[in-house]
Amino acid sequence: LNLAEWMSDSLQPFGVQTYIDDTFWWRKPGGSGIYLGALNLDTQVDNTALLADLQRIKAAWGSEEFSLYDCWGTYDLSSGGFERVVQNPWYLRPAGELATGEYQLPAGLTVERVATVAELIEFERASWVGFEESEEMLDSRPPFSWHPAATVENPNMHYLVARFAGQVVAGVIVQTSVDMLGIYGLSTLPAFRRRGYASA
Repeated sequence: LNLAEWMSDSLQPFGVQTYIDDTFWWRKPGGSGIYLGALNLDTQVDNTALLADLQRIKAAWGSEEFSLYDCWGTYDLSSGGFERVVQNPWYLRPAGELATGEYQLPAGLTVERVATVAELIEFERASWVGFEESEEMLDSRPPFSWHPAATVENPNMHYLVARFAGQVVAGVIVQTSVDMLGIYGLSTLPAFRRRGYASA
């Protein structure tokens, strides 16, 4: 649900409609391609019923390519024409006090919250480099094509950057909800990896 909230909050400024029920979160086309077409929210639905719902959503989507995030990685959707292309791990930290005194930032590094539209442009460009977009793509993509400017004002969404010697070297998006803090889009510029900056 936290992931669904992050994608809804990110897509709404693009004017993209999103929908949620007991089984799925899904969206209409538009906005950035980094946001998925649908998320399954219920592991108890049988495979046949899930596929039937997906066909309905795919028809409403109206596009040849449609992406689904099977959050638990438990369904076989190949009979519906789906191909598993990525399997990502989830990490969960239960609620509780943070350990203190055990961690220090790497020397010279600061971690800052993005507070302005200009800083969001800097964050977004660093994300593109961190996710290893091509130079041609970097030069042709306009600002806010992944992260709309309006999201800087969203009280539930926080962009954080790690800065070294004045340069943004890593970034992450934090989505807060009632009982969960989700971490998304973590990236580090290739030239600054293996220094603990993303961990910071």
